[in-house]
Amino acid sequence: MRSAGIPHRAIELVDHDAQRYDVIGYTDYEKNISVAEYNALTKTEKEGFSERTERRPEAAIIKYDGKHYLSSMDGWNFFLCQLPEPVETVAEAFASLKPTEVKDENFIRQGEWFFVEATELPIVMLTDGVPTAWDKMKKFFYKTLTKGFTLPNKNPDGNLHIATRGVQLGDGIYVSGQVRHQTRWGGRGDHRMLRLSTLEDIKIFQAFENRALGSWSASGNVD
Repeated sequence: MRSAGIPHRAIELVDHDAQRYDVIGYTDYEKNISVAEYNALTKTEKEGFSERTERRPEAAIIKYDGKHYLSSMDGWNFFLCQLPEPVETVAEAFASLKPTEVKDENFIRQGEWFFVEATELPIVMLTDGVPTAWDKMKKFFYKTLTKGFTLPNKNPDGNLHIATRGVQLGDGIYVSGQVRHQTRWGGRGDHRMLRLSTLEDIKIFQAFENRALGSWSASGNVD
Protein backbone atom coordinates (compact mmCIF):
# COMPACT_ATOMS: atom_id res chain seq x y z
CA MET A 1 0.00 0.00 0.00
CA ARG A 2 2.97 2.27 0.48
CA SER A 3 3.66 2.21 -3.27
CA ALA A 4 0.05 3.27 -3.89
CA GLY A 5 0.34 6.11 -1.39
CA ILE A 6 -2.24 4.62 0.99
CA PRO A 7 -1.55 4.94 4.75
CA HIS A 8 -2.68 1.64 6.26
CA ARG A 9 -4.06 3.31 9.39
CA ALA A 10 -6.48 5.38 7.31
CA ILE A 11 -8.16 2.62 5.29
CA GLU A 12 -11.71 1.40 5.69
CA LEU A 13 -12.52 -2.29 5.15
CA VAL A 14 -15.53 -2.64 2.85
CA ASP A 15 -15.68 -6.42 2.34
CA HIS A 16 -13.51 -9.55 2.31
CA ASP A 17 -13.89 -13.18 1.36
CA ALA A 18 -12.57 -16.39 2.90
CA GLN A 19 -9.01 -17.59 2.48
CA ARG A 20 -8.57 -20.24 -0.17
CA TYR A 21 -6.20 -23.05 -1.11
CA ASP A 22 -5.01 -23.15 -4.72
CA VAL A 23 -3.79 -26.33 -6.44
CA ILE A 24 -0.13 -25.75 -7.37
CA GLY A 25 0.71 -29.27 -8.54
CA TYR A 26 0.39 -32.97 -7.80
CA THR A 27 2.48 -35.60 -6.03
CA ASP A 28 2.66 -39.36 -5.72
CA TYR A 29 5.05 -38.89 -2.76
CA GLU A 30 8.00 -39.90 -4.92
CA LYS A 31 7.93 -36.97 -7.33
CA ASN A 32 6.12 -33.68 -7.75
CA ILE A 33 4.66 -32.60 -11.08
CA SER A 34 3.01 -29.40 -12.29
CA VAL A 35 -0.69 -28.95 -13.01
CA ALA A 36 0.06 -28.91 -16.75
CA GLU A 37 2.04 -32.17 -16.50
CA TYR A 38 -0.79 -33.78 -14.53
CA ASN A 39 -3.43 -32.69 -17.05
CA ALA A 40 -1.38 -34.30 -19.82
CA LEU A 41 -1.52 -37.72 -18.13
CA THR A 42 -4.02 -40.43 -19.00
CA LYS A 43 -6.70 -41.44 -16.49
CA THR A 44 -4.66 -44.49 -15.52
CA GLU A 45 -1.43 -42.50 -15.13
CA LYS A 46 -3.20 -40.04 -12.80
CA GLU A 47 -3.94 -42.80 -10.28
CA GLY A 48 -1.91 -42.42 -7.11
CA PHE A 49 -1.40 -38.68 -7.45
CA SER A 50 -2.86 -36.22 -4.97
CA GLU A 51 -3.13 -32.45 -5.04
CA ARG A 52 -0.49 -30.12 -3.62
CA THR A 53 -2.04 -26.88 -2.41
CA GLU A 54 -0.90 -23.53 -1.08
CA ARG A 55 -2.85 -21.18 1.14
CA ARG A 56 -3.87 -17.86 -0.35
CA PRO A 57 -4.83 -14.90 1.85
CA GLU A 58 -8.38 -13.63 1.67
CA ALA A 59 -9.22 -10.97 -0.89
CA ALA A 60 -10.45 -7.64 0.46
CA ILE A 61 -11.94 -4.36 -0.67
CA ILE A 62 -10.60 -1.30 1.07
CA LYS A 63 -11.63 2.33 0.81
CA TYR A 64 -9.38 5.38 1.13
CA ASP A 65 -10.00 9.00 0.21
CA GLY A 66 -13.26 8.08 -1.52
CA LYS A 67 -11.57 5.49 -3.77
CA HIS A 68 -12.08 1.72 -3.71
CA TYR A 69 -9.22 -0.78 -4.00
CA LEU A 70 -9.04 -4.56 -4.35
CA SER A 71 -6.32 -6.42 -2.46
CA SER A 72 -5.85 -10.03 -3.55
CA MET A 73 -3.59 -12.72 -5.01
CA ASP A 74 -3.06 -13.47 -8.70
CA GLY A 75 -1.58 -16.94 -8.65
CA TRP A 76 1.50 -16.60 -6.45
CA ASN A 77 1.55 -12.80 -6.62
CA PHE A 78 -0.04 -10.23 -4.34
CA PHE A 79 -1.58 -7.20 -6.02
CA LEU A 80 -3.48 -4.07 -5.12
CA CYS A 81 -5.53 -2.20 -7.71
CA GLN A 82 -7.77 0.83 -7.79
CA LEU A 83 -11.25 -0.11 -8.95
CA PRO A 84 -13.03 1.85 -11.70
CA GLU A 85 -16.18 2.24 -9.63
CA PRO A 86 -17.47 1.79 -6.06
CA VAL A 87 -18.43 -1.78 -5.14
CA GLU A 88 -19.75 -3.53 -2.05
CA THR A 89 -18.50 -7.12 -2.43
CA VAL A 90 -15.32 -8.88 -3.53
CA ALA A 91 -17.26 -10.60 -6.32
CA GLU A 92 -18.40 -7.21 -7.63
CA ALA A 93 -14.82 -5.96 -7.46
CA PHE A 94 -13.48 -8.75 -9.68
CA ALA A 95 -16.41 -8.33 -12.08
CA SER A 96 -15.74 -4.59 -12.36
CA LEU A 97 -12.21 -5.25 -13.62
CA LYS A 98 -13.32 -7.36 -16.58
CA PRO A 99 -13.12 -5.47 -19.89
CA THR A 100 -16.55 -4.60 -21.27
CA GLU A 101 -15.54 -6.18 -24.61
CA VAL A 102 -15.07 -9.61 -22.99
CA LYS A 103 -18.59 -11.01 -22.90
CA ASP A 104 -18.00 -14.51 -21.53
CA GLU A 105 -15.32 -16.70 -19.91
CA ASN A 106 -13.70 -17.67 -23.21
CA PHE A 107 -10.42 -15.83 -22.59
CA ILE A 108 -6.83 -16.34 -21.42
CA ARG A 109 -5.40 -13.85 -18.93
CA GLN A 110 -1.98 -12.58 -17.92
CA GLY A 111 -2.16 -9.97 -15.18
CA GLU A 112 -4.26 -7.05 -16.37
CA TRP A 113 -4.50 -8.32 -19.97
CA PHE A 114 -7.31 -10.52 -21.30
CA PHE A 115 -6.73 -12.40 -24.58
CA VAL A 116 -9.64 -13.56 -26.74
CA GLU A 117 -8.98 -15.66 -29.84
CA ALA A 118 -9.87 -13.77 -33.01
CA THR A 119 -12.16 -15.44 -35.54
CA GLU A 120 -12.06 -12.84 -38.30
CA LEU A 121 -9.86 -10.12 -39.75
CA PRO A 122 -10.16 -6.68 -38.17
CA ILE A 123 -12.22 -4.37 -40.35
CA VAL A 124 -9.19 -2.23 -41.27
CA MET A 125 -7.59 -5.30 -42.90
CA LEU A 126 -10.53 -6.13 -45.14
CA THR A 127 -10.09 -5.58 -48.87
CA ASP A 128 -12.75 -3.18 -50.15
CA GLY A 129 -14.77 -4.07 -47.04
CA VAL A 130 -15.32 -7.63 -48.28
CA PRO A 131 -14.99 -10.29 -45.54
CA THR A 132 -12.30 -12.89 -46.23
CA ALA A 133 -12.22 -16.46 -44.89
CA TRP A 134 -10.28 -16.29 -41.63
CA ASP A 135 -8.68 -19.72 -42.01
CA LYS A 136 -7.17 -18.62 -45.33
CA MET A 137 -5.96 -15.24 -44.08
CA LYS A 138 -4.75 -16.10 -40.57
CA LYS A 139 -1.18 -17.02 -41.58
CA PHE A 140 -0.94 -13.98 -43.84
CA PHE A 141 -2.12 -11.72 -41.00
CA TYR A 142 0.44 -13.31 -38.66
CA LYS A 143 3.29 -12.36 -41.03
CA THR A 144 2.19 -8.70 -40.93
CA LEU A 145 2.51 -8.53 -37.14
CA THR A 146 5.49 -6.73 -35.57
CA LYS A 147 8.07 -8.95 -33.90
CA GLY A 148 8.68 -8.29 -30.20
CA PHE A 149 5.50 -6.25 -29.80
CA THR A 150 5.08 -4.45 -26.45
CA LEU A 151 1.48 -4.06 -25.37
CA PRO A 152 0.57 -0.45 -24.50
CA ASN A 153 0.83 0.56 -20.86
CA LYS A 154 -1.25 3.22 -19.14
CA ASN A 155 1.64 3.85 -16.72
CA PRO A 156 4.95 4.98 -18.30
CA ASP A 157 6.86 3.39 -15.40
CA GLY A 158 4.89 0.14 -15.43
CA ASN A 159 6.06 -3.39 -16.18
CA LEU A 160 5.94 -4.65 -19.76
CA HIS A 161 3.94 -7.38 -21.49
CA ILE A 162 5.85 -8.36 -24.66
CA ALA A 163 4.31 -10.61 -27.31
CA THR A 164 6.22 -12.62 -29.92
CA ARG A 165 4.25 -10.72 -32.55
CA GLY A 166 1.58 -8.07 -32.38
CA VAL A 167 0.08 -4.92 -33.83
CA GLN A 168 -2.29 -2.13 -32.89
CA LEU A 169 -4.87 -1.35 -35.56
CA GLY A 170 -7.05 1.57 -34.55
CA ASP A 171 -8.39 0.69 -31.11
CA GLY A 172 -7.73 -3.02 -31.62
CA ILE A 173 -4.64 -4.85 -30.33
CA TYR A 174 -3.75 -8.22 -31.86
CA VAL A 175 -1.01 -10.61 -30.68
CA SER A 176 0.28 -14.10 -31.32
CA GLY A 177 2.90 -16.50 -29.97
CA GLN A 178 4.11 -16.03 -26.41
CA VAL A 179 3.60 -13.13 -24.00
CA ARG A 180 6.40 -12.41 -21.51
CA HIS A 181 6.12 -10.15 -18.47
CA GLN A 182 9.20 -8.16 -17.49
CA THR A 183 10.31 -4.98 -15.81
CA ARG A 184 11.41 -1.98 -17.86
CA TRP A 185 15.00 -2.89 -16.96
CA GLY A 186 14.70 -6.38 -18.44
CA GLY A 187 14.17 -8.18 -15.15
CA ARG A 188 11.63 -10.90 -14.56
CA GLY A 189 8.07 -9.69 -14.09
CA ASP A 190 5.43 -10.99 -11.71
CA HIS A 191 3.62 -13.24 -14.19
CA ARG A 192 4.66 -16.44 -15.89
CA MET A 193 5.16 -16.57 -19.62
CA LEU A 194 1.90 -17.13 -21.47
CA ARG A 195 1.85 -19.35 -24.57
CA LEU A 196 -1.00 -18.38 -26.87
CA SER A 197 0.02 -20.27 -30.01
CA THR A 198 2.86 -21.95 -31.88
CA LEU A 199 4.14 -21.82 -35.45
CA GLU A 200 2.55 -25.24 -35.99
CA ASP A 201 -0.82 -23.97 -34.78
CA ILE A 202 -0.97 -20.22 -35.45
CA LYS A 203 -3.69 -18.33 -33.61
CA ILE A 204 -4.37 -14.63 -33.39
CA PHE A 205 -5.72 -13.11 -30.17
CA GLN A 206 -7.25 -9.74 -29.53
CA ALA A 207 -5.96 -8.18 -26.30
CA PHE A 208 -8.08 -6.17 -23.89
CA GLU A 209 -6.73 -4.43 -20.78
CA ASN A 210 -8.69 -4.61 -17.55
CA ARG A 211 -10.53 -1.57 -16.19
CA ALA A 212 -8.30 -0.93 -13.15
CA LEU A 213 -7.27 2.69 -12.69
CA GLY A 214 -3.93 1.65 -11.19
CA SER A 215 -2.19 -1.54 -10.06
CA TRP A 216 0.69 -2.36 -7.71
CA SER A 217 2.46 -5.62 -6.81
CA ALA A 218 4.07 -6.80 -3.58
CA SER A 219 7.49 -5.86 -4.96
CA GLY A 220 6.32 -2.29 -5.42
CA ASN A 221 6.19 -2.62 -9.20
CA VAL A 222 3.53 -0.65 -11.01
CA ASP A 223 1.48 -2.15 -13.86
